[in-house]
Amino acid sequence: KKEATRKQATMRKELADVKLPEMLGYYEKLLTDNGKGYFVGSTPTIADTAVVAQIKWLSSGMLDGIPTTLVDGYPKLKAWYEKTCSVPEIEAWYSSQGK
Repeated sequence: KKEATRKQATMRKELADVKLPEMLGYYEKLLTDNGKGYFVGSTPTIADTAVVAQIKWLSSGMLDGIPTTLVDGYPKLKAWYEKTCSVPEIEAWYSSQGK
């Protein structure tokens, strides 16, 4: 059990230090390349709602070893996240789910 816990901690560290920053950097690049405020076009799409769900999960504190501030190092992604979460329909849905 101790070895499994150590292995999990090592894997979470790689996830937090390497894999997730790669993914978040990719998202940041997509937002930059689109240049219209969202991942595809100038209004929220299903792509935006999918990434919102991922970021909510990553920053929830539910994942041991994954800092809740991981998105803070990606200014465009963080601004997009805050803007997208404040879209009335998205905000209402998450409120109705108790999140």
